[in-house]
Amino acid sequence: MNYKDTIHLPKTDFPMKADLVKREPELLKYWNEIDVYKKMIEARRGDKTYILHDGPPYSNGHVHLGTVLNKIVKDFVIKYRSMDGFYAPYVPGWDNHGMPIENNVLSEFREKGKTIERLAVRKRCREYAGHFVKVQLEEFVRLGVLGEWDNPYTTMSLRYESEILRIFATLVEKGYIYRDLRPIHWCTTCQTALADAEIEYKEKTSHSLWIRFPLLEDPDGIFKGAVEGAYALVWTTTPWTIPANLALTIRPDFEYYIIKKGEERYLIAKALYEHTTKKLEWKEKDLKIETRITGSELAHLKFRHPIFERQSPVLEGDFVTADQGTGIVHTAPGHGEDDFKIGKKYGLPILSPVDEKGHFTHEAGERFEGLDLNKGNQAVIEALKEMGNLLYESKIEHQYPYCWRCHNPVIFRTTLQWFMDVDYKDHRQKALDAISKVKWTPPESYERIKAAIELRPDWCLSRQRFWGVGIPAFYCEDCGEVLLDAAIVRKTADLVEKHSADFWFEENVMEHFNDLKCLKCGSKRMKPEQDILDVWFDSSCSSLIVCRSWQGLRWPADLFLEGPDQHRGWFNVSLMTSLGAEGKAPYGQVATNGWVVDQEGKAMHKSLGNYIAADEIVQKYGADVMRLWVASSEFTKDVRVSQEILDRVVDAYRKIRNTLRFLLGNLADFDISNAIPFKQLPPRELYILHELQKLIGKVREAFDELNFHHGFQAIYQFCGVTLSSFYMDVTKDTLYTRGRLSKQRLAVQTVMSEVLDVLLRLLAPLASFTAEEAYKTYPLEGKKESIFLLGFPKVNPQLEDRELAYEFSQLLKVRDEVLKVLEVER
Repeated sequence: MNYKDTIHLPKTDFPMKADLVKREPELLKYWNEIDVYKKMIEARRGDKTYILHDGPPYSNGHVHLGTVLNKIVKDFVIKYRSMDGFYAPYVPGWDNHGMPIENNVLSEFREKGKTIERLAVRKRCREYAGHFVKVQLEEFVRLGVLGEWDNPYTTMSLRYESEILRIFATLVEKGYIYRDLRPIHWCTTCQTALADAEIEYKEKTSHSLWIRFPLLEDPDGIFKGAVEGAYALVWTTTPWTIPANLALTIRPDFEYYIIKKGEERYLIAKALYEHTTKKLEWKEKDLKIETRITGSELAHLKFRHPIFERQSPVLEGDFVTADQGTGIVHTAPGHGEDDFKIGKKYGLPILSPVDEKGHFTHEAGERFEGLDLNKGNQAVIEALKEMGNLLYESKIEHQYPYCWRCHNPVIFRTTLQWFMDVDYKDHRQKALDAISKVKWTPPESYERIKAAIELRPDWCLSRQRFWGVGIPAFYCEDCGEVLLDAAIVRKTADLVEKHSADFWFEENVMEHFNDLKCLKCGSKRMKPEQDILDVWFDSSCSSLIVCRSWQGLRWPADLFLEGPDQHRGWFNVSLMTSLGAEGKAPYGQVATNGWVVDQEGKAMHKSLGNYIAADEIVQKYGADVMRLWVASSEFTKDVRVSQEILDRVVDAYRKIRNTLRFLLGNLADFDISNAIPFKQLPPRELYILHELQKLIGKVREAFDELNFHHGFQAIYQFCGVTLSSFYMDVTKDTLYTRGRLSKQRLAVQTVMSEVLDVLLRLLAPLASFTAEEAYKTYPLEGKKESIFLLGFPKVNPQLEDRELAYEFSQLLKVRDEVLKVLEVER
């Protein structure tokens, strides 16, 4: 007799070995065949809506772990909301225009010796972007992310490009758009203007110069008539801006010293006297404070430029601080925001003697003309030395703005650009009011967006590049007058929708506008603007375009969810555009995910040897391990990844999978028609059902607040402690040895059936492939085609029994103590 045949051993087709790399593609094929996304969404059509608007990733290269983290969290949200009864369609999108693609294409052209012609470059850019949309789409699908992959939005589509211009026309019509000469961040490598969102700050080693400006005029006798040997002391880290110096700025409410050192006198702020003399290594015994005076009394002083024979008058400005320098600021209106503003206030000319490539122009003087800024820095230093006006030179490490595209330092350069006025009609204050009504996750991100809005300058909208949407403005070739008209912009939008934005750069473009004439001189000799719109403007329009025109969506969206850099980026610009065009914020909630870092919390780079490619993880472990790595992490903080961390995730996955396998195996011969009514179940089984309700409540609360890691931890603990360590352990004898239809065995199976049903639905948004695989394996009559067509579990109050739970908590404490003793005796 084979005693094995006398017991009910678990039987299931759900294997212990996951083999996710092989099985997941089979499930993807199944989902595609049944069109699971469409069925999941359509099942809830007519219900309350929940709209997560996808911030478009850039279609350049393969997806990296940061993009994976973001996309998987979004998928958690969509699947949870859909299963919970919301109509929650998800339209993924891509950002296509911009410098990275253009630079790659230009490199291709140069390598192949092709002529760089705008329309040819644009055509290749469109092909390049389209290729990587397909590549990334396949990579997102492989992760188990559900969405409208057959109808995504792309910022280079004719429909989208035309809508960009229609929104731009609205802003023009309302008075937000202007063209002016202003200092802006300029990348000399990319040779284009940059918006605030395109700047990143890094440590940079710069020159640190202490320069003196000789006194030229002292009409009030502040230096007691001694013009010779009198100087203003100035500190700078940008020697290349000295040729553009036109003034010195002091703070009117500061106290200043005139200190005597030998036969020389120096003007310096009292608050920075000790700091400066220490830096210059001037000994106290050699110095004498000769005069104390307030800044407002210095207004009539004039100093001489430290290199050229021209004046540098003293101006009064509130931007002068006492945290560094000398309290006297070298002022070059062509190379700084504060410098520009005070220069305009005092009627100074705007001198910006640097061209688009970062070379000095003739305005910098014959000595410097043609030099790039690196050589120019050294040439300026040499000139200062020759003039005897460089007192001290060293190097300093400080935060400096870099181009986030090419990662090279940028400069401030004054040029004619198109801007959006962020203070027009109290726009900035309206933005601050709007964000105070938005839910920010984590809450501290509110302070980041608030600071970004408070400090942001007017938005520079124009770019001197090829690949983007042209700005539909015209210039009179006879008098130079500019024409930007909302009706013409809308006409251009219609033409873009028909021909694509490429038409704007074709030779015959003016044939579409042959009735145009200059409003100033009447000339019909008009030429089109060659600058393109900032690609941030493209993406800032996305919610207005997508949520208002894709079927089933609505605007504003419920949720924006992107990385921490988007407080200055997409969250910010979307708000600017939406408020300007429609008068309200584009989102009800904004969530921020952290960066993906290595085990030590360091940034990941190939050069550091700590980089892990997303596809390597999927090919080695499968997508569900990747998904559980995300689910187990607090995504609003920096998320760590390493081989060791992934191994721990694999262990957790195995425990969950083995729990599901045990449940499935012991339900193989269970017919739901034989289930015991809950009210007739023994206390032990009722206790498990109580704990199950507790689990449902915890997971729902966690998922509602986007705390998916709390939900995952609750599921994992329930599987590992409540089930594996307790219930599955104490019920084995009943399951294996009791009669198949005995009441005791059916009671256990009834509970296990309920537990399995709930667990699979709780897991579905997180471990989507495994939940679907287990659901397909479970032999239930009349079940749906997919786990995602089921509802998300809700707490059943009738199954809650706190008194019983307390009794079992005491009993389990006793059990734990007994098990400890038994372990010792073993």
